[in-house]
Amino acid sequence: MPGHGQPIVLMRDRQTTGGYPKIATVISADLDRLAQSMPGTELTFRAIAQDEGSPEQKFRRSVDAFLAFVEQAPDAARVLLTVPTGDPVAASVSREVQTGASAGIAALLAESMPARTPWHLQATAAFLKEGLHAVAVWWLDHPGPSRAAVADIVLDAAWRGLQRQMQQAT
Repeated sequence: MPGHGQPIVLMRDRQTTGGYPKIATVISADLDRLAQSMPGTELTFRAIAQDEGSPEQKFRRSVDAFLAFVEQAPDAARVLLTVPTGDPVAASVSREVQTGASAGIAALLAESMPARTPWHLQATAAFLKEGLHAVAVWWLDHPGPSRAAVADIVLDAAWRGLQRQMQQAT
Protein backbone atom coordinates (compact mmCIF):
# COMPACT_ATOMS: atom_id res chain seq x y z
CA MET A 1 0.00 0.00 0.00
CA PRO A 2 1.68 3.23 -1.12
CA GLY A 3 1.56 6.30 1.09
CA HIS A 4 -1.20 7.92 -0.97
CA GLY A 5 -3.58 5.24 0.30
CA GLN A 6 -4.67 3.88 -3.07
CA PRO A 7 -3.77 0.19 -3.30
CA ILE A 8 -1.75 -1.10 -6.23
CA VAL A 9 -1.33 -4.65 -7.50
CA LEU A 10 2.19 -5.93 -8.09
CA MET A 11 2.35 -8.96 -10.36
CA ARG A 12 5.05 -11.57 -10.93
CA ASP A 13 7.40 -9.08 -12.63
CA ARG A 14 7.65 -6.94 -9.48
CA GLN A 15 10.92 -6.24 -7.71
CA THR A 16 12.09 -9.04 -5.41
CA THR A 17 13.10 -6.90 -2.42
CA GLY A 18 11.70 -3.81 -0.81
CA GLY A 19 8.40 -2.44 -2.00
CA TYR A 20 5.16 -1.66 -0.28
CA PRO A 21 3.41 -3.22 2.70
CA LYS A 22 1.26 -6.12 1.52
CA ILE A 23 -2.38 -5.84 2.56
CA ALA A 24 -3.90 -8.65 0.50
CA THR A 25 -3.23 -11.41 -1.99
CA VAL A 26 -5.10 -12.04 -5.24
CA ILE A 27 -6.02 -15.71 -5.48
CA SER A 28 -4.32 -17.63 -8.28
CA ALA A 29 -7.66 -18.32 -9.99
CA ASP A 30 -8.06 -14.56 -10.64
CA LEU A 31 -4.47 -13.71 -11.67
CA ASP A 32 -4.97 -14.32 -15.41
CA ARG A 33 -8.04 -12.07 -15.50
CA LEU A 34 -6.19 -9.41 -13.50
CA ALA A 35 -3.17 -9.61 -15.81
CA GLN A 36 -5.41 -8.85 -18.80
CA SER A 37 -6.69 -5.61 -17.21
CA MET A 38 -5.37 -2.38 -18.66
CA PRO A 39 -3.30 -0.11 -16.37
CA GLY A 40 -5.56 2.35 -14.59
CA THR A 41 -8.58 0.05 -14.71
CA GLU A 42 -10.65 0.44 -11.55
CA LEU A 43 -11.14 -2.93 -9.90
CA THR A 44 -13.24 -4.17 -7.03
CA PHE A 45 -11.94 -6.83 -4.67
CA ARG A 46 -13.79 -8.82 -2.07
CA ALA A 47 -12.62 -10.86 0.86
CA ILE A 48 -13.00 -14.59 0.42
CA ALA A 49 -12.12 -15.52 4.00
CA GLN A 50 -13.22 -13.68 7.12
CA ASP A 51 -10.36 -12.92 9.50
CA GLU A 52 -11.75 -14.52 12.63
CA GLY A 53 -10.66 -14.42 16.21
CA SER A 54 -10.39 -12.01 19.08
CA PRO A 55 -8.61 -8.66 18.64
CA GLU A 56 -5.64 -10.13 20.53
CA GLN A 57 -5.46 -13.10 18.13
CA LYS A 58 -5.65 -10.75 15.13
CA PHE A 59 -2.90 -8.57 16.63
CA ARG A 60 -0.71 -11.63 17.27
CA ARG A 61 -1.23 -12.87 13.70
CA SER A 62 -0.32 -9.43 12.32
CA VAL A 63 2.85 -9.26 14.43
CA ASP A 64 3.76 -12.81 13.45
CA ALA A 65 3.24 -12.05 9.75
CA PHE A 66 5.53 -9.02 9.99
CA LEU A 67 8.18 -11.03 11.85
CA ALA A 68 7.86 -13.85 9.29
CA PHE A 69 8.73 -11.32 6.57
CA VAL A 70 11.74 -10.14 8.62
CA GLU A 71 12.82 -13.75 9.14
CA GLN A 72 12.36 -14.80 5.50
CA ALA A 73 13.78 -11.68 3.85
CA PRO A 74 16.21 -10.05 6.30
CA ASP A 75 17.96 -7.93 3.67
CA ALA A 76 14.65 -6.61 2.32
CA ALA A 77 13.50 -5.97 5.89
CA ARG A 78 16.61 -3.90 6.63
CA VAL A 79 15.94 -1.82 3.52
CA LEU A 80 12.30 -1.25 4.52
CA LEU A 81 13.11 -0.50 8.15
CA THR A 82 15.77 2.13 7.50
CA VAL A 83 15.13 5.60 6.12
CA PRO A 84 18.16 6.28 3.92
CA THR A 85 20.17 9.43 4.35
CA GLY A 86 22.00 11.27 1.61
CA ASP A 87 19.64 10.21 -1.17
CA PRO A 88 16.52 12.42 -1.21
CA VAL A 89 14.66 10.21 -3.71
CA ALA A 90 15.26 7.03 -1.69
CA ALA A 91 14.34 8.87 1.51
CA SER A 92 11.10 10.09 -0.07
CA VAL A 93 10.17 6.58 -1.24
CA SER A 94 11.01 5.18 2.20
CA ARG A 95 8.82 7.79 3.91
CA GLU A 96 5.98 6.96 1.50
CA VAL A 97 6.25 3.26 2.39
CA GLN A 98 6.33 4.10 6.10
CA THR A 99 3.27 6.33 5.73
CA GLY A 100 1.42 3.49 4.00
CA ALA A 101 2.38 1.09 6.78
CA SER A 102 1.12 3.51 9.43
CA ALA A 103 -2.15 3.98 7.52
CA GLY A 104 -2.63 0.21 7.33
CA ILE A 105 -2.02 -0.22 11.05
CA ALA A 106 -4.40 2.66 11.85
CA ALA A 107 -7.10 1.01 9.72
CA LEU A 108 -6.68 -2.23 11.66
CA LEU A 109 -6.84 -0.34 14.97
CA ALA A 110 -10.03 1.43 13.87
CA GLU A 111 -11.81 -1.94 13.76
CA SER A 112 -11.17 -2.48 17.48
CA MET A 113 -11.38 1.18 18.56
CA PRO A 114 -14.06 2.77 16.34
CA ALA A 115 -14.80 5.58 18.80
CA ARG A 116 -11.22 6.89 18.73
CA THR A 117 -10.39 10.03 16.79
CA PRO A 118 -8.30 9.71 13.63
CA TRP A 119 -5.32 11.47 15.23
CA HIS A 120 -5.43 9.03 18.16
CA LEU A 121 -5.43 6.03 15.80
CA GLN A 122 -2.62 7.56 13.72
CA ALA A 123 -0.47 8.29 16.77
CA THR A 124 -1.03 4.78 18.15
CA ALA A 125 -0.22 3.28 14.76
CA ALA A 126 3.00 5.31 14.51
CA PHE A 127 4.03 4.14 17.99
CA LEU A 128 3.33 0.49 17.16
CA LYS A 129 5.08 0.68 13.79
CA GLU A 130 8.22 2.27 15.19
CA GLY A 131 8.26 -0.19 18.10
CA LEU A 132 7.90 -3.16 15.74
CA HIS A 133 10.65 -1.74 13.56
CA ALA A 134 12.96 -1.36 16.56
CA VAL A 135 12.28 -4.94 17.70
CA ALA A 136 12.81 -6.23 14.14
CA VAL A 137 16.16 -4.45 13.78
CA TRP A 138 17.22 -5.74 17.22
CA TRP A 139 16.21 -9.28 16.20
CA LEU A 140 18.18 -9.03 12.95
CA ASP A 141 21.23 -8.03 15.00
CA HIS A 142 20.57 -10.72 17.66
CA PRO A 143 19.18 -13.73 15.76
CA GLY A 144 19.06 -16.16 18.70
CA PRO A 145 15.42 -15.90 19.87
CA SER A 146 12.69 -17.65 17.92
CA ARG A 147 10.04 -15.70 16.02
CA ALA A 148 7.43 -16.86 18.56
CA ALA A 149 9.56 -15.56 21.44
CA VAL A 150 9.97 -12.17 19.75
CA ALA A 151 6.23 -12.03 19.05
CA ASP A 152 5.60 -12.77 22.75
CA ILE A 153 7.77 -9.78 23.71
CA VAL A 154 5.77 -7.51 21.41
CA LEU A 155 2.48 -8.85 22.78
CA ASP A 156 3.64 -8.46 26.37
CA ALA A 157 4.85 -4.90 25.76
CA ALA A 158 2.05 -3.62 23.53
CA TRP A 159 -1.11 -5.61 24.10
CA ARG A 160 -1.94 -4.38 27.63
CA GLY A 161 -1.95 -0.77 26.44
CA LEU A 162 -4.06 -1.61 23.40
CA GLN A 163 -6.52 -3.50 25.60
CA ARG A 164 -6.84 -0.47 27.87
CA GLN A 165 -7.47 1.78 24.88
CA MET A 166 -10.13 -0.59 23.51
CA GLN A 167 -11.89 -0.60 26.89
CA GLN A 168 -11.80 3.20 27.05
CA ALA A 169 -13.15 3.44 23.51
CA THR A 170 -16.30 1.49 24.36
